Amino acid sequence: MRLIKLIAYLVAVLVLQTVVFTRLNLFGVFPDLVLVSVILFAVLEENIPTGIIFSSAAGFLQDVISTGGYFNLFSKTIVNAAVNTIRTNFSGDESALIYGLVAGMGPLNILAEEIWICFSAGSFHAPWLVLFKAITAVLYNLIITPVLLAIIKRVVYENQ
Repeated sequence: MRLIKLIAYLVAVLVLQTVVFTRLNLFGVFPDLVLVSVILFAVLEENIPTGIIFSSAAGFLQDVISTGGYFNLFSKTIVNAAVNTIRTNFSGDESALIYGLVAGMGPLNILAEEIWICFSAGSFHAPWLVLFKAITAVLYNLIITPVLLAIIKRVVYENQ
């Protein structure tokens, strides 16, 4: 039953990410629901291989639905590994960890995406545009984090 809930959650997040939020953007910037979900799942999930499978599947499906060139597969898996490493050495509040990781991983993911675009497509964006995108995306991600946290706790972790 948990697997079905995880799949339904992932499908809902991917549909929201690729269909709804791409149209509700601010100057082309929208929240990365998959990144936030990967961070949440990596923090909440005790079984590390399950978290790796979830993040890899989420990144791969995001690449299949959008045009990613397997960037999301690699980036979401690396984010999961980084979150697991940080989580094991963190001794504070879980919500502080979640919000700190969302605020920290967002700009790193955008910077990595810009580098990926620069090397794969041969084009680059202006630095001020990348900075604007990073700040706006982090704010969006921080706004959407409590909603996704409540959903993932209720749907995935309730009555296991």
